[in-house]
Amino acid sequence: MNRYEFALYVAENTGFTKEQIEGVKPVMQLVLDKAEDRIASLETELEQFKDDHKTVYAITDDLGLDRALGMLAVSLLMTRKSHEIFVKENIPDRVFMSSMKNIRVWTNTYAENHDGRLGMDIYSFIHLNLRGAFLRHGRLEYCIMQHYQEEFEICGRTVKPGDIVLDTHIPADGPFRPEDVLESFRLAHEYYKTGDVSVFICSSWLLHPSIEAYCRPESNMRKFYDCFKIIHHSDNPKCGDMKRVFGDNASYDDLDALAEKTSLQRSLKAFLKNGGVMGSGFGAFLFDGEKILK
Repeated sequence: MNRYEFALYVAENTGFTKEQIEGVKPVMQLVLDKAEDRIASLETELEQFKDDHKTVYAITDDLGLDRALGMLAVSLLMTRKSHEIFVKENIPDRVFMSSMKNIRVWTNTYAENHDGRLGMDIYSFIHLNLRGAFLRHGRLEYCIMQHYQEEFEICGRTVKPGDIVLDTHIPADGPFRPEDVLESFRLAHEYYKTGDVSVFICSSWLLHPSIEAYCRPESNMRKFYDCFKIIHHSDNPKCGDMKRVFGDNASYDDLDALAEKTSLQRSLKAFLKNGGVMGSGFGAFLFDGEKILK
């Protein structure tokens, strides 16, 4: 398949709607008609692991495209080269297609925050998926890496700088059921084969202790939090992750205007209006293929 055909194949198999696909088709064709040589250059940069999002901006700006829509078109056109890289690195097709879902995830997020407009504005992160640095296994995605923070102890094991860990990321992609989360941990443990026990880590606003104040113990978010031993956390009175709950237009300067459509929004809004503070936490656990150990 050529770049255009492969991009459509990926879009159709990662949950894009027919309307989204029809909307991006002419933009992809325009990019190929007018800037195919620059797409080829961008593919070379992808192989070299260069994140040159400025090249993506330049392509869209020079063609007079809406930048977000052009970024989506370019990202989809890059999936053929991404697949070639995955094949060279012996990454299974199921992991490739699962990882490409992030393009659709960020497309939907962009639409939610921009009155339904088609586009995407996060190429720097999508680049990591395209290059295979972050791989999605079921509900969650991971980066295998050397631990670079201070050492910590968990369940009798000391994790030191340089030890191999699985850094966990949470796509904003629908239900967050505990059984899906556990299955994702199992898939990652089996895939990366770091030993009889894998070390999972995560840095997220979902691991800040404030979640105990505004999330019910039986909620999916709270159950994710409970998977981890919190190693350290920091408060941030202007935590930008509030926008993950209320949208990009949310502001700490006008808490009364925050939406109350969901139980989470209502609970978090009340928490903030009562002086509550969000932030970020770093947590970890061990996993033996069946059980979480912390």
